[in-house]
Amino acid sequence: MLSFELATPEQRDEFLCMMRTEMSDYIEQTLALMHMTWERFVELYQSRGSVFAVYQDGALAGYSWIEIAEQILHLHGIILLPEFRGHGIGTQILRELAREHASQVKAIELGVKDENTRARRLYEREGFQVVKSLRDAGFTVMQKSVSAE
Repeated sequence: MLSFELATPEQRDEFLCMMRTEMSDYIEQTLALMHMTWERFVELYQSRGSVFAVYQDGALAGYSWIEIAEQILHLHGIILLPEFRGHGIGTQILRELAREHASQVKAIELGVKDENTRARRLYEREGFQVVKSLRDAGFTVMQKSVSAE
């Protein structure tokens, strides 16, 4: 069973380290295109949205970072620990976000690295559609409409 808890300060720090590691091959270029330093990114991370620890049957499986603005849930990141990847947890997270926030938002939006075909296939399977291509940064912005049923 999947569950979510607000991340502790230590978990937030762990997630930030995981993001930097996961994005190590493109983070500097991406930040430069956004006219942003790593330090500024950290400031934004610490001041925007909420980070959740994701648990699978009581074991820490990873983290998600979300922010709600103008009736859009921005999914800034999902990172699962290696041993939890490929088990449908990402799918469960996306579905739970849509279910939990359907009365508060009109859509979920996320960015995916163009080279991350596995993640892109997941998002497409879950109904996300391309809304913008950021070719210079190598990212695609995708969005899925949600509604309270």
